[in-house]
Amino acid sequence: MSYSIQQLVALAEQAGFQGEAAAQAAAIAEAESGGNPNAVNPQSGAEGLWQFLPSTWAGLQRQGAIPARNAPWTDPQLQAQAAYALSRGGSNWSDWETWLTGAYRQFLPAAEAALGSAAPASPPASPPSIQTGAGVVPTFFGGLAQLIQRVFHDLGVFASQQAAAAFVGAVVVLGVFVLPEREGKSG
Repeated sequence: MSYSIQQLVALAEQAGFQGEAAAQAAAIAEAESGGNPNAVNPQSGAEGLWQFLPSTWAGLQRQGAIPARNAPWTDPQLQAQAAYALSRGGSNWSDWETWLTGAYRQFLPAAEAALGSAAPASPPASPPSIQTGAGVVPTFFGGLAQLIQRVFHDLGVFASQQAAAAFVGAVVVLGVFVLPEREGKSG
């Protein structure tokens, strides 16, 4: 089964790509694999919608960008998460040949037209939250916390997404519950 450009945009948006980055992600996937999540390049061994080399996939697992369990590379949602991580949220596509050659551009207008109106590639994910040692950060803070978590991880401050999530969770708990309580007692 191959994904349509609209489904690729929806998949990219579900993985966290926003705006033009989601359109670029979809256009690159179309150029790389024809929208086929099971595509395999017989010469390089690259696999999936965004044609990850097995060594790249393994590296993303070691970094915590995608689950380290026996995650099947054929899972389109994991492929989109991996593309999000490797491209740094769509800000660096230099690892993709179709970006470097411009081959993705022929699919970009259709992807841009599908932005925000694409039907989900699969059932929508639940609202964002981050699992930490202190529990789940409320959905209200989920988006901001995930952004901060990614920044800390990308800067190399934390070795894993889980460590960054625990730090962000602690900061949110401190800011929401502890500091306001202390301010009330001092006055």
